[in-house]
Amino acid sequence: MTGHTEVAPNDQADHIARERDLYRALLELGTAEHDLSTLLHGVLAIVRDLTGAAQLYVQAGADLEGKPPYWAAIGASSEDVNVARAHVSRSILRAALSERDVVETACALEDERFDGAGSVRANRVGAVICASLGGDPDRGVLYLQGARGGGLHRDAARIVATTAMAIAASVDREVRRAERAAQADATQAARERLACDDVVGRSVALARALELAALAAGSDSPVLLTGPSGTGKSLLARAIARGGQRAGAPFVEINCAALPGELIESELFGAARGAHSTASETRAGLVAAAEGGTLFLDELAELPLPAQAKLLHLTQTGTYHRLGESSPRQANVRIIAATNADVQAELGERRLRRDLYYRLAVLEVAMPALDERREDVPLLAERLVRDVARDLGVPALRLSSQALAALERRAWPGNVRELRNVIELGTLRARAEACTVLEPAHLGLAQSASNVASSEAASLQARTQAFQRGAIEEALRAADGRAAAAAQALGLSRSHLYHLITTLDVPRD
Repeated sequence: MTGHTEVAPNDQADHIARERDLYRALLELGTAEHDLSTLLHGVLAIVRDLTGAAQLYVQAGADLEGKPPYWAAIGASSEDVNVARAHVSRSILRAALSERDVVETACALEDERFDGAGSVRANRVGAVICASLGGDPDRGVLYLQGARGGGLHRDAARIVATTAMAIAASVDREVRRAERAAQADATQAARERLACDDVVGRSVALARALELAALAAGSDSPVLLTGPSGTGKSLLARAIARGGQRAGAPFVEINCAALPGELIESELFGAARGAHSTASETRAGLVAAAEGGTLFLDELAELPLPAQAKLLHLTQTGTYHRLGESSPRQANVRIIAATNADVQAELGERRLRRDLYYRLAVLEVAMPALDERREDVPLLAERLVRDVARDLGVPALRLSSQALAALERRAWPGNVRELRNVIELGTLRARAEACTVLEPAHLGLAQSASNVASSEAASLQARTQAFQRGAIEEALRAADGRAAAAAQALGLSRSHLYHLITTLDVPRD
């Protein structure tokens, strides 16, 4: 069995210099924003010189059955990724992924772990080191294979583990950056289909709502908008109407909670003169006012049950009766309804008719709470600062970075409406002090004197490291100090855990 090979003494200085080059390349990899595959190829070239490997391959961003977005190979003649992947042993790749660690063998051909691997026998694979890029199979692997009949340098496993860890971190950053860009593109595309610039944000939660709203705009079916109060359901209803077949036709809105129960039917469906004590003249009603367009019923769950029955009849037959009239009237309107109530609870308590719900919820769009899309808060805040300044007729102020951070940290039970109120009050305070920048104190978000210094000093990196240190300490305690068990519980490789223990200065008993 061919084992490891030593670095000759006279080559030691060159080896150290090349290892220094590797760390520089890994640092460059960590700061790169584009062309990751090219940088990976450069890293592999240095690793080849340090380890004596004949074939090297790295893939990231897809599982073994998919074509990876990031990959590089040395020792494979074809530039085609599928052919390059055929040059390495998929059995060994799978073993590295399943073990979530470094797989090392002095001779795969003689290793009983790979007795059934056809690629190992066909290619007479000798010395191999393969490291997964993390616990998730989609993150990828780094594979090194020695020349036939030759081994790899003794410290090759350490170099592979370090390189795999650095590549994993770089790929994670690149994947997150690509996901954020795709997410922003999807949100913007849905917003453009709706012609809706009023709903601000680029979060995944908002993108889903906008995509469903764009789908709703393309049909003429009833729509039910759900979500907490203050999330922008009225804005979305108007956007759906503008983007649909009835664009330009009347958009009539009624808040079902704003009228007494005895008047809401008259308001909605109209009333003949003398139909009730206050009907001194014939009233057409909002259904007639919305003819050819859209009728938006906000706070649907507040609609009394008799009016719900008449609304159901309207959605089913396209006809309705004015109060005091016996002849039905035709109506050509699209119904959009909204509620901030818990729909299932309302149905269970029979405050909302189940048949009306199913009729209106042909398309149901849930607007997310602001706390579900906290990453949208800075964008929303900056937009609201401009809107508030316009409405007040004053120059727009600038939000300080501390104010933006404080707004993003704060809980928003009142959602966008509450955020606007806070910014409006802050603008008035700042104007009264002749300030041009909105600070946390203007927004009522000033911190107590005891924690201002510590809060400002604690960077995101420090908070992340504190969380990682705590998680590792807890895992080690639960595993009675056994690193292998702790690594498995955390979904990390042992080498990655050891690196974190050293980097974060985690105490070991």
